[in-house]
Parts: sequence; structure tokens; C-alpha cells
Amino acid sequence: MKAKALLDARTQELKVSQAFITTADQYSIADISRMVEQLNEEIFNFAMNISDAVFQDRMTNTPGDETIPGYTEAHNAAVWYWGESFILHLREESGKVAPDTILFESPIQHVLVCWCYEIIQPFNFVEDDMGTGLDQIWKGILEKHETAVAKNWLSMTSSELPRPDIRHDSILKKLKDLMIASGWRGLESARLMTTTCENLGEIMKKAVGLRDAVVHGVLSVEMEIIHANKGIQFNPTTMQDAFDIGQNRSAGVPEKQTVLCGTSLGIWCVKRNKSASTPGNQRMKEVVLKAKVLLPSALEHVKGDH
Repeated sequence: MKAKALLDARTQELKVSQAFITTADQYSIADISRMVEQLNEEIFNFAMNISDAVFQDRMTNTPGDETIPGYTEAHNAAVWYWGESFILHLREESGKVAPDTILFESPIQHVLVCWCYEIIQPFNFVEDDMGTGLDQIWKGILEKHETAVAKNWLSMTSSELPRPDIRHDSILKKLKDLMIASGWRGLESARLMTTTCENLGEIMKKAVGLRDAVVHGVLSVEMEIIHANKGIQFNPTTMQDAFDIGQNRSAGVPEKQTVLCGTSLGIWCVKRNKSASTPGNQRMKEVVLKAKVLLPSALEHVKGDH
């Protein structure tokens, strides 16, 4: 009887151990890369559609700022987030007969890229301090254990958490602030906002699907979705000039420019160097897909074309 009980206990321990070292992947790195590129394309198309609506409105309606409903509040909010100089560039460009839509599409992409990045993080929508605690535990496990153990822990822990209630109210507010600050009067806004909310819902679904694929579908590789925050220095190792400009001498070489905003998500994977002396040195990041960014040189390019 004791022998059978001991055997059963050992069998159960083996099953538990096996669960933590399973490395059967549902998705390859190439699969995840395609999913990220598809999400980036969805974000780009969204920004282009909003841009078209705003500039079409500007072409048919050219009121003074004071007549635009909610202009002052939206302008102040946009300036607070983007800076007065950037919004001034935006206003000047939107008032032209043939505006360069790059300047308007890029911040819209940035808003959505940041939102999707937050959605993709496994513990961002866990209530109170629990999410922060789980994230710290996750980082500790990554440092101390093999990738398979760490990724299986992440997958199992994430599976036990309630599905997050993700809303797009704050994102819609940021988008409307940009639109109004650019001169959009909000004519036929109900129809446009309905379409916008539907499109945001589709983007959210894709971001959630990407998160599930990274967390549950890739267990043999440590993989992270990346993006560029505005205000940081351009890093050619992880970032790409979205418009392949950046050679304008008056703006400085790309490596010394400050990112105005990120326009796409990227990916890096972590490879283990088992010959390293410490666990921290074992993890080496390798970029699979660079995150695209808008640089000040793009503004110089826009100025030069007019």
C-alpha cells in the first residue's frame, strides 16, 4: 500500500514537472511576426481613414478656431500630451491645400500602438497592486529559470486570471482631441464615431489575440512585443525611421534624434547564453522586427516640400 501511494505521488510530481517543461509551440516566431505586422497594418489603415475624414472636413469647412465645438479643451489636452510645437506643426499642415498627412497619421498610430502594447502585456489589466506583484514575480522567474519553466508559469498563471475588461473610452478621447486640435468640426460625427468605435473594437480583438499567442502559444522562446515611447533617443538597433528620411543635416543624424512618436509595434526575442557566468548575462535580446518611429527629420521633410 505504501509503495503504491509513493508511486502515485511520484507520478503526480512527474506530471507537474512535465507541465512546467513542455515546449510544444502552437506558433513560430514567423507566425507571431506576421500577426504583429497585420496589427500594424490595421493601425495604419485606421489612422489613414481618420486622417482622410479630418482633412476632408477641413477642405469643406474653414471656420475660426473659436467656432469649433470643444476646441479649447481639446487643444489644451493635445498640447499637454504632444507639446505646443508639434500641435502648431499639425495646425499649419492641416490648413494647407495639399497637406502632408504623415504628420497627422503618425500621432494617431502612436496612440493605438501604445494602447495595443498595454493590452498585450499579460498583467496590465489585473486590478490593484496584484498586477504589479505578478509582473515582478514573472521577471524574477525569467532571470532564475529556464525559458520553458518561465513561459509555462506565465501561461498557467495568466489562464487563472479573469479576462480583462478592456475599454477604449480614453483612447477615443485622445483621438478626438487630436482631430479637433487639427481643425475638425465634428460634422456627421455620430457616423464617424460609430465606425471609429467599431474599428477600435477590431484592433482590440487582434491585440488580445496576439497577447494570447505570445503568452500561451510560444513556450520555448522568450518573446516580447516592443514599441518606442515619444521623447526617447532614436536607437537604430531596435527602431526604424518610418519614412526612411533622417538624412537631413539640419535635423541631425538619425542616431541623435529624439523620437516624436512610435508608429508601429516590433518584436525582440531573448536567447540564452549558457556559457555566461551569471543568469542575468545569459539573456541576450535579438530584434526580430524593429518598431517604426516618426523623427524630427520628417518634419523638416514636410517643410521642405512646401
